[in-house]
Amino acid sequence: MMEVRKRFSHADPNFGPLPFWWWSAEEVTAERVRWQLQKFRSGGLRNIGIINIAPTGPQYGSVSDNPVHYSERWWTMFEIALREAERLGMRLYFYDQIGFSGSNIPSRLVTENPEYAGYGLRRLPVSDPLPEGATLLLDREDYRYVAVRQGFNWLDPVATASLFKLVHGEFERRFPNDLGKTLGGSFQDELPPLPLWTAELPTRYKLQYGEEIYPELPALFDNLPNSANVRRRVYKLAAEFAEQSLFIPLAQWHEKYDMLLCCDQAGPARRADVHGAQRLYLDYFRTHRWYNAAGSDMDGEIKPHSSMVHLHGGKRVFLEAFHTSGWGGTLEETLHWLIPWLQAGVTLYSPHSVYYSTRGGWWEWAPPDTGWRQPYYEHYSIFADTISRVCSLLSEGSHVADIAVHYPAHAVCGYMSLADGGDLEHPMVVANQMPHPSLQHIHDTYVSITGRWGRKEQRNLGALREAFRDYDIVDDSALEKSSVEDGKLAIADERFTVLLLCGTTEMDEAARLRVEGWIKQGGLAIVVDVLDEQPPLEGAIYAASAQEAAAIITANVPARVEGPGMSLQRRTEDADLFLLLPEEGALLRMHEPANERTTVQRLGTYRLRTAGIPQIWDPVSGEIRDAEYKRDREWVEVDVPFDTWPAALVVCHLPSSLTTTAMAQASGPDFKHGPRPAHVRGVHTPGQEIEIPSDAWRIQAVSTLDNRYGDFDLHGEHSEYVPIETRLVKVQRESGDLTGLQAGWHLGAYDDSEWKQRLWSEADYWSASKGVQYDPDHCWPVTYSQIMGDMKFRTWAGRMGRVPRRFLNLGYLEAGETVCATTNVIAPSTGRYWIRAESNARLEGSLNGKTIQWTGGPEEQTAWLELDCGANALFLRAKAIVKGVIRAAVEVNTVARPALPKWIYAKNPNRSSSLKLTIQSGDGPVQKARMVFAAKGRAILIVNGEQVIEHGDFNPYIRQGQEELDLTSLWCSGENEIIFVLPEGVGEVFADGIIERVDGDAISFCTGEHWQDERGNAPSLLHEAVLQFAETESLWITDRDHPLSGVGWLMPDSIPDPKPLSFQRNPSGADKAIWLRYSLPIGANRMKLNCAGKSRLWIDGQEILVRNGIADFAPQPAHAQAAVRIEPYGICSDADVLKGPIRYETVPTRGRVGDWRSALNMPHYSGAVEYETTIEWQGTGQADLELGHVRGTAECWLNGQSLGVRAWRPYQFRMGNDLPAGRYALRVRVTNTLGTHYEVGRPTSNVGGSMDPKVSYWALSSMSPTAQDDFASGGLYGPVRVSAQSSGS
Repeated sequence: MMEVRKRFSHADPNFGPLPFWWWSAEEVTAERVRWQLQKFRSGGLRNIGIINIAPTGPQYGSVSDNPVHYSERWWTMFEIALREAERLGMRLYFYDQIGFSGSNIPSRLVTENPEYAGYGLRRLPVSDPLPEGATLLLDREDYRYVAVRQGFNWLDPVATASLFKLVHGEFERRFPNDLGKTLGGSFQDELPPLPLWTAELPTRYKLQYGEEIYPELPALFDNLPNSANVRRRVYKLAAEFAEQSLFIPLAQWHEKYDMLLCCDQAGPARRADVHGAQRLYLDYFRTHRWYNAAGSDMDGEIKPHSSMVHLHGGKRVFLEAFHTSGWGGTLEETLHWLIPWLQAGVTLYSPHSVYYSTRGGWWEWAPPDTGWRQPYYEHYSIFADTISRVCSLLSEGSHVADIAVHYPAHAVCGYMSLADGGDLEHPMVVANQMPHPSLQHIHDTYVSITGRWGRKEQRNLGALREAFRDYDIVDDSALEKSSVEDGKLAIADERFTVLLLCGTTEMDEAARLRVEGWIKQGGLAIVVDVLDEQPPLEGAIYAASAQEAAAIITANVPARVEGPGMSLQRRTEDADLFLLLPEEGALLRMHEPANERTTVQRLGTYRLRTAGIPQIWDPVSGEIRDAEYKRDREWVEVDVPFDTWPAALVVCHLPSSLTTTAMAQASGPDFKHGPRPAHVRGVHTPGQEIEIPSDAWRIQAVSTLDNRYGDFDLHGEHSEYVPIETRLVKVQRESGDLTGLQAGWHLGAYDDSEWKQRLWSEADYWSASKGVQYDPDHCWPVTYSQIMGDMKFRTWAGRMGRVPRRFLNLGYLEAGETVCATTNVIAPSTGRYWIRAESNARLEGSLNGKTIQWTGGPEEQTAWLELDCGANALFLRAKAIVKGVIRAAVEVNTVARPALPKWIYAKNPNRSSSLKLTIQSGDGPVQKARMVFAAKGRAILIVNGEQVIEHGDFNPYIRQGQEELDLTSLWCSGENEIIFVLPEGVGEVFADGIIERVDGDAISFCTGEHWQDERGNAPSLLHEAVLQFAETESLWITDRDHPLSGVGWLMPDSIPDPKPLSFQRNPSGADKAIWLRYSLPIGANRMKLNCAGKSRLWIDGQEILVRNGIADFAPQPAHAQAAVRIEPYGICSDADVLKGPIRYETVPTRGRVGDWRSALNMPHYSGAVEYETTIEWQGTGQADLELGHVRGTAECWLNGQSLGVRAWRPYQFRMGNDLPAGRYALRVRVTNTLGTHYEVGRPTSNVGGSMDPKVSYWALSSMSPTAQDDFASGGLYGPVRVSAQSSGS
């Protein structure tokens, strides 16, 4: 145990958090890579993976990654990161980019080598022609059974070897001396579904079963007497092909270099669902047992994956979490959410995630970013070291559990028909269904036993966890290698006393023979809620329910741990290791925020069945201390403290293995570099206690948001650190003869409750009302910003670095409902103008009462108008095509813009369908030809007669794909032809391209009605959304002029030229002054105003001089009232007079504890705040500081001496063992999260989970009504107390 003790004490960095670093949103540069790695290392991160979201083209709304994945520039950047990581003592991991956000390597391989194509089995009516390239397998009177070309053949060892050569082989070729050293492993995310058929399968079938498969093909579709048997045989053979072609070579490569192979697979497979996992991956356990760090994300289930590792020789258990939990999650909450997963077996925690860029807060992917951007990151090493110690210790020895739960993959394959889904459906569609009642029954029985850890079902504990019993899940491949030792079922290092079967007794023959042999030797097998007509299992006990089975176990199998919470046990040669959880409900549930009502369990009594001597191993500090215990024969009873973290590690070493003295001689932790955890005293009865008054603090905000690369803010002057801001203001415009000054609008006590509140730069430009006719009595203002667009519309994926074009938000409508909108177009002169409307609804309109004669469809329709000088009344009527939020962009300009790209499809689909365009590129040479190609359904791109790529069957979730392509080598002078071949007839395609000539000219082209099908007819335009989480504009290869004039801060290449005409809801009074009212943050002594007009400022009624947008004044308390009067220079009517947020400099000022947003009036501030006060201490003996509720992390100093850091409850600090009376200076530094920064004025829907069911990733039933507000909060709340425990007590 000495070596284990050393690793624990020093927090082995190999076991620390492993976030993946999205190299997306902006160009990746050497300078920024090195700088960020240094930032990561400064917070205690020692492992980081590199991943791309848009590796070879626009993806999920994000621009194409730069450099392109696996390009030479990308490899150069990777090597720079590798060398810097090596210098810093870090390890890198790579993502293979095969599955989710894939780099299209399988598609390219199939294009270059058609023999690598996969196969899908289909049956066709005899009247249907065979698809091109299909292989006829069986011809019957009613159907023909064929193998059709589909995707990549993952069952072909030649195809997969070529794939590995392009991915893993490149790492091997380029970095041979780093593999297993600075390169620690790889991650595979959401592998595409595996095919059930390959050309070699019939031969293997006949060899193994002595029969031809061809006559049995109908059994794969129809429920025939032999269907179950045939299906199970085919699935087993296909799984064996997959093992030999894909999974074993992949595992061997990683094993060769002692690298970890992590995974999180797609959809229901990450949960190891008994149906969906087999539907996607043939035999989930058999294929995925080869990952030496199998796992899932928090949508999945860890127990199946930890069991794979325990039973099949793996090393670590991977968890990616907690994506989409929001910017506002604290380290405390993360630790609470993580602990149940650790109990399930996790030993490799991958926080999702960290970003290369956040583009001023406008780029995110399933936030939060848990890295250096978070204010709490200065204390992150406390968390990282805690995770390192826990995961390191829980990787020692072997798992101990008496109960094995059978995984019924073999049985369920017999109920899976190829007729369960449509021919053109993605396999994921069927995988997410339960197409057979027996599948549902087996699934329900399995889940009733095992319970769930995942996001959607975390309250479903299952019968075993309700009985506080740990277990492993065993599949047939594990049972096949089992033996009997001392009457127990021995698999690898585990010894099981009982085996539970879930609703079925079906299993592979080899596995069944082992189980039957074990039962004959006294083994206890319990068959739970078995289906009818199942083969009997002689000697087994049959239970009607999971609860009955748990009762049988309780009566027959002694427990290993008794106590109020769940436990995990592992065993080494000389010790028993226990992870003990507090009682059920004591931990924050996943995605539950901490607040002032949160309490933690401090102590629990547990009985442990062990011969060892218990010690408490503290993962926060690395310290070890002997536990007080009572011995009762084979049991020890221990009072377990939950003082330093919300669980406990108890190590019971055998008396003969290591003396307590030897343990004490092991070197302790070293905190010379980085923050030191605070000492927390155990539960005790306090003596003298004083409470520091809540307003007895001198308070200073300390900005921590490093903005040197514009990650947090891109507005106005570029500051190194983000200052304190006001983003929301009350707005009123003067009218009539009475001025605001005369009305007292400048006075602090003025009641502005009737004023409208607006985000800076926003204005009410339009009015809208529901119904066919505009109703001025029941209308509402339509608000947006020329700079940021529509900030009300939110999506799951955020803005991805863009200001969406559709800025008019007309509200939610059901299909067929109508909404009307009106505004005034301000024309500089009478004349002819062009208008374009882009919408997801059918639009009608009029100008000055005259009907607009549109051309085009809803996604883009245009017209020419005659405008008068000044205001012109514009009216729109929008009718919803499908239910949803009605959104539109409207631009009126002096010039017409080029047509926008459209999704197109064949009007008369057939198996010969194609869509083509001929492009004349002139006689001169071409410098570059580029195109974005996207498809929904199978589509093949052919350029000048040569096949380039295809999409539709390489995505893990949908039949869709997109890619940016370099066509330069295929392009020629003169005439060029682009063809999209649609082998299935149906499907939609999109293209946007540009031809750059050597002479500097450029030719743009895109899909639209001017394309032709194979018969010379125009295609149809698709009027519906196609992309997941994104809009079509995100696919454009070149930026177009934006309909909003102020987007240049984020999209400099989209600044419209000429500028569109302005809209005004109420053009009267345009020359009137605009007033803004808002309150000041604590300590403000300088204000910076960026406004489009002449400004005057008052604070609590006292006028302050404003010079060049800057005002200096005496430090102000929180909530001092500011009023600003602005005489606009141009057309402004609202908060659009502000061109940036109002910003401040602050100094230390007296204030009070509480939520920073309210107590300190810093509603958008993320960073650190320091609190200083003095303590008059009269007590003696041991003294402790208790901060009460803190939302964030806290570090304390007493007379300049650090008391350490606390990142979770209890926020308690030992001040001294014998603190003498006197006067002491106390300083407390608190950091919060980015939740506050993102709550207002940023387009995320993920501060802590949206309450909008159309956007929220989390079930609203699992969120408290205050959750969003809690996640955005931060600060020191108190009460802050100092207590003494007398020396003699």
